[in-house]
Amino acid sequence: MPLILGIGNPLRGDDGFGPELVFRIRGTSIHAIDAGTTPENYLGAVVRMKPKLVLVADAADMGASPGELALLGRDEIDQVGGFSTHTMSPALFMRQLEDLCGARILMLAVQPASTAFGQGLSREVEGSLEVLLTVFEEFLIDPVP
Repeated sequence: MPLILGIGNPLRGDDGFGPELVFRIRGTSIHAIDAGTTPENYLGAVVRMKPKLVLVADAADMGASPGELALLGRDEIDQVGGFSTHTMSPALFMRQLEDLCGARILMLAVQPASTAFGQGLSREVEGSLEVLLTVFEEFLIDPVP
């Protein structure tokens, strides 16, 4: 089972994608952590969980259409901008996490429509979130006995 690590600031529009994804999958069989804007504070917790795969869910300006999703490897992160709400570079964080726990680390990125303060998720990112939840329910969430 993968670990979902939600990163972002819910007070900044679509930057809240990661934390919102974590919120919506709570209570399922998927392990998830809301790391907010300081994912480095959760390195120890992730290492103790010993995941084989960590999906870092975050908004990223990829120059794509709002709501577009991408699965990015660590080396691809350096080519993507728009992580201004984080205290540590996502690529550096992913590299450090990979070194510490040996898991495969991928970023589940969404193209934000807006990261303005005081905004909720855009309809585009909300739509992508709904698609992800459907996929997770179909393929990742184990039925509760």
